Amino acid sequence: MLLLILLLLLWITFIPIDIFHLQLLPPISLGMSILGAIVLLGRYCITWTTLYQNAFAAPIVKDQSDLGQVLIDTALYESSGTPCNSDLCFS
Repeated sequence: MLLLILLLLLWITFIPIDIFHLQLLPPISLGMSILGAIVLLGRYCITWTTLYQNAFAAPIVKDQSDLGQVLIDTALYESSGTPCNSDLCFS
């Protein structure tokens, strides 16, 4: 796990160094940039739709029955039990 974290930090550090100084990787094409923007917007739409349909949707699981929490199994929840997390499949 520590190795994975270290590799992630190194990669995040390498990206700006490569873009501004080394230029080892080729620049991203306009089509890929547009595709990335579309995927990002899709993820945001799914997340915001989930939060709109279920006010209790949160990344932290806790009992909210005292606030009137009920089981929702319609709309986005009909096909996926956790749409907030299922939008990660787009990344």
